[in-house]
This record gives sequence, C-alpha cells and structure tokens, in this order.
Amino acid sequence: MNIESITGWLGVLFVQSAVLPTTFNVITGASNHVPPISMTIMILTGLIFYFIRALIQKDKIHLTSNGIGIVSQSTLLALTLAN
Repeated sequence: MNIESITGWLGVLFVQSAVLPTTFNVITGASNHVPPISMTIMILTGLIFYFIRALIQKDKIHLTSNGIGIVSQSTLLALTLAN
C-alpha cells in the first residue's frame, strides 16, 4: 500500500467512527438524543451523490467510506423517525 491509500483508509476509519457513539447510544437506549432530521437527510443525500461519483470513478476508498456513511446515516434517520 502506498501513502495515498494508507491516508485514505485512515480517513475512512476516523470519519466513520465519528458517528458510531451517537448511533450506539441511541440503539442501546443510553441516550435519546438524535441529530436533527434535516441534518441527517442532508448528509445522507450528499453521501449518495458522493457514492455515485465514486462508482463512476471506481474509487474503492470512497465507495467503502460513503457506503458505510449511507448505512450509518440511514440508521440514524430510522431511529429519528422512530422517536
């Protein structure tokens, strides 16, 4: 792996890990605080556009990152709607 790939995968790790505490706390009932629905929808929409771009460019790092982001934001959206 070259430095470009290593830094890309590290970026995926850190960015996607930022959402985990909120999602985990809401799922386990440790917190009922969810982000505003408008923010979740805007982030989800942006991730979908980024995912389409990554598909066209065949960019594995961004496909992975945006795929994880879409799943996590969709989970938060579902939890928000359920509250």
